[in-house]
Amino acid sequence: MGIITSDNDRYLNSNYPWDFLWNKKFYHYQLQLFDDSKIEEFIQRWYYSQIQDKAEAQRLKESLINLLSEHDQIRNLARHPLLLTIITLIHRYHFRLPLERYQLYDQAVDLLLTSWDNKPDINKPDINKPDISNNQTLKYLGLNDCRRLMERLGYWMHTQDSKKEKDKTEKEGRIVINRDELIAWFGREIKTMKQIQLYEAKAEAKRLVNLISVRVAAPKEHRTGILTQQGLDGYAFIHKIFQDYLCAQEINYQADNEGNFDIILNHIQDYLHDSQSQDVLLLLIAQLKPKKAAKAIQEIFNNGSEYESWLHRDLLFAATCIAENPQPLKIADNSLMQEILAALVTLAASDSRRVGYQIHQQVFQTLSDLNQTEIKLDVLQVLKDIANSHKDTQSQESQVELGQNQLGQKQLGQNPTVLKTFLAGLEDKNNTVRHQASEILTSDRLTSVTKLDYPDYYLTTTEHTSLQKNIQNLSLSAIVRLDNTSESLVNTLLSWLKDDDATIRSEAALALGELDQVSEPVVNSLLMGLNDKNARVRYSSIWALGKLKQHGKTVVSALLTRLNDQNSRVRCLSASVLGKLDQHSESVVSALVTCLKDKDSDLRCAAATALGQLGNGQLGNLSETVISALLPQLEDQDSDVRCAAIKALSQLGNSSQVVITALLGCLKDEESGVRASAAETLAELGKPSSYVSSALAQWIELHQASDYVGSGIDALWNLENPK
Repeated sequence: MGIITSDNDRYLNSNYPWDFLWNKKFYHYQLQLFDDSKIEEFIQRWYYSQIQDKAEAQRLKESLINLLSEHDQIRNLARHPLLLTIITLIHRYHFRLPLERYQLYDQAVDLLLTSWDNKPDINKPDINKPDISNNQTLKYLGLNDCRRLMERLGYWMHTQDSKKEKDKTEKEGRIVINRDELIAWFGREIKTMKQIQLYEAKAEAKRLVNLISVRVAAPKEHRTGILTQQGLDGYAFIHKIFQDYLCAQEINYQADNEGNFDIILNHIQDYLHDSQSQDVLLLLIAQLKPKKAAKAIQEIFNNGSEYESWLHRDLLFAATCIAENPQPLKIADNSLMQEILAALVTLAASDSRRVGYQIHQQVFQTLSDLNQTEIKLDVLQVLKDIANSHKDTQSQESQVELGQNQLGQKQLGQNPTVLKTFLAGLEDKNNTVRHQASEILTSDRLTSVTKLDYPDYYLTTTEHTSLQKNIQNLSLSAIVRLDNTSESLVNTLLSWLKDDDATIRSEAALALGELDQVSEPVVNSLLMGLNDKNARVRYSSIWALGKLKQHGKTVVSALLTRLNDQNSRVRCLSASVLGKLDQHSESVVSALVTCLKDKDSDLRCAAATALGQLGNGQLGNLSETVISALLPQLEDQDSDVRCAAIKALSQLGNSSQVVITALLGCLKDEESGVRASAAETLAELGKPSSYVSSALAQWIELHQASDYVGSGIDALWNLENPK
């Protein structure tokens, strides 16, 4: 059995037994987003299947594709298969698309509350079902009533979920509510709304749930579907975005109904920078009248969130609100818009080493989003103006270069306006601008590169890279793929392990590992290969044993011996395999700790990585031993070893003060990769620890004048903005 989720199904409700589904009995699949070609193929197939007149189908198809090509925000929504279906339905019924997200969702909700196809009256009896027990006609509620109830439900589910302390290790999924609880909730709301008896309200609630939900047991029976059945007895919104939109509608309604705009401002205060509430706030502010929208954005911009001087989250979210719908602020307070844009561009022109790589990425993404609206911000020109206004022209031009590269890579080939901008840059008087425009237009970084997935070798040399390519072309690999069950094939490979040719012995060992068939003869033969006089054969035999996940005492003992092999690659692979075999014995830990002091930096790196992998299990009392051994490696002369030690500490999950202090020291490492690894690990270890944020803040304060302070800001950003 399989469970399918989308990339937006991120929220769980503890009232529903998701743990029952999240186990090894079920395969879990994630729907991929559509690219442009898939979007076009879907639209063509859909219209050609729905409309008999092929010329009309072609006209509508081209109309919708043209609309999506002109409006990036709607096209991005169309990458979700479900939302593309709804967009296509709206286009079919209205022959146009609203250009703002909230307007699109408004029409989508009406569509989902009535029908996916012919849009019947929600109150019209079903003549095909005269039996009143099966009749889905609503007795008390009209379409507007249903709409209000869904807004109330969206708000209730949003606020209920936000009250709960979420376990960060919780599996992802959407908010799900039990059917009985859903009917009880609807019953209470309908009783109050229609002033009827509770038993009448509950009966109406059952009819409503049956009418507006897509049920697994009878998908053809129910043509509407703003709710969808989840599992055996749970219900959720068909997509998280509809819960967010309806919640925003309810907040807006409350403020209008009570004539109290503070309701909106209070919601902003309560949920600003809550990742689950971002779309709620964006959709809420996007539909406000200009003066109210300006007031809300001003509230966000001046909020003074914790660590704002470093993280700039208020600024970034205020700018995101503008990108969602720039028209209200442009009308009501253009000076505020210009202030926000100027602050963004100033950050874009700043040194990423000082403001933080994560901040820079967010700034350029936001500028890219703004450039796709009617604002059409000429970032190149603004960056040039800033460069010319500073004395240190050379330094500033390097920031112009960074800005052009990052923004150009995001938009080139997707936005004709941006493409024209960079083409114009080829004729610019500024030599740096001409050079960078040329690099962006010819950059191969803009093309997607698919990497071949080779076996998990520990590759360090050009010679071994060549070996890796040769292995991919082995006839043995083809044989194994065609027949990996034949006993005769296994026997043939075992006989080849005794061949005089070392290449054949090596290839046979690799093939046995790929066969994934464990038997005593296979394991014993591979163990003999560990003593082969040829290093390549020893290497292949170790790899095969690791692939077969053999962790018996004899295998472990043999691998421990190979830690002293005369060949560096064999030693490193032995350490790597020991880490993957989930062996927590004192002898294994002790041997790997000893390897941390070896003169071979590759072995030190492999040993650190292996110790981190062992930390994924239960090291028990050995955990402190491992941590004590890893901490000195943070000062190893080889940067790869330092990075491996940092990652290992992350896997061990120890957030003691001594570990945090040591990692803070790594934030000023001369190698940017080490600084980045330390920043990521501090954020990971800091999630369950209350003092890490304050420790990072103190570190940033002490190092504000340094060129590496951005690494600490990155760590703080990742900690305060969990993915």
